[in-house]
Amino acid sequence: MNSRYSKLLIFLIAGLCVFWVSACATGDKKEDDYLKNHKTLSKRIKLFNQEFETRSNIASDKMVKDDHREEFLKYIDDIHLNILFNKSTIISIKYYQDGLPISQNSRFPKENFNKAVLSIKYEIVVHPSSKLKTLFVKQPWELLEIDGKKKWVVIPEMDVFLNKKK
Repeated sequence: MNSRYSKLLIFLIAGLCVFWVSACATGDKKEDDYLKNHKTLSKRIKLFNQEFETRSNIASDKMVKDDHREEFLKYIDDIHLNILFNKSTIISIKYYQDGLPISQNSRFPKENFNKAVLSIKYEIVVHPSSKLKTLFVKQPWELLEIDGKKKWVVIPEMDVFLNKKK
């Protein structure tokens, strides 16, 4: 009889352990989703801005939201001809889920988000001047479903750079 209770106790403890491990794994999945979301966005931001600032348009136009791509392509060459980017710094990033701001206590939010707005400080030289100018730009990014996949796209503020030429 004692052996029977021991086996039942071991079975219950093993069942609780399995339940606990599966509960922890479910929690990690949610955390993995928003961490993956943040890492993907960070890579896209870095690639887009690196190409934008170094006059390389290999993939940057493909990261622009469809309804802004024509304007981007129309003005990017003019910007590259007249503006030299000296330095850029991301000052802040605000995250949103369905238009509502997400509170954040660290570098990135602890929940999912589908929009991010960067505040970027640029140090630029506008041709033909050699004087360094400082420019502050908002750079919104949205997570959209494109061809059955979720992709981050940017809505660049081209007019801010075009107005600096004047």
